[in-house]
Amino acid sequence: MSDARAAAQELFASSYVSLVRLAAATLRDRSWAEDVVQESFAHVQTKLNQLRDPDSALAYMRKSVLNRARSELRRHHSRSTGAVGDGQTGAVLDAEHEAMARLRHSELLDLIHTLPKRQRDIVLLRFVHQLSLDEAASTLRITVGAVKASQHRALAKLKQRLEGHI
Repeated sequence: MSDARAAAQELFASSYVSLVRLAAATLRDRSWAEDVVQESFAHVQTKLNQLRDPDSALAYMRKSVLNRARSELRRHHSRSTGAVGDGQTGAVLDAEHEAMARLRHSELLDLIHTLPKRQRDIVLLRFVHQLSLDEAASTLRITVGAVKASQHRALAKLKQRLEGHI
């Protein structure tokens, strides 16, 4: 097996779960998100050896997943289940608590999806995917300052909408 192929397989194995969460937060459907991640990986795998900076492979993969998820949403705009999650919370919470948590999660995602594209992407990357400022900036190919400013505006809008929602 070539080094490039081994590196690609390692990237996929180490980032699959987090990339599915990222896609699921955007698509709001876990199985659809898994398909998007696999399609993105198949596309990106052929381009990994062309990257100027091999350390940017994960950021390139995240950007590819976000772009493909957005494309899927545009193509299938009417498809939305409103369910996001990895299913692991059910083992901890009883059915009623899990249903309430999913409802609150779904309502919050509905509010997040009302934000402009860049602000929505930053909120999803920073708080759902738990990326650092540097990682989010690298993924979106913008400056750290732009991430901070967009994040601040996004959180202000969400706070305003949540206060009006209560």
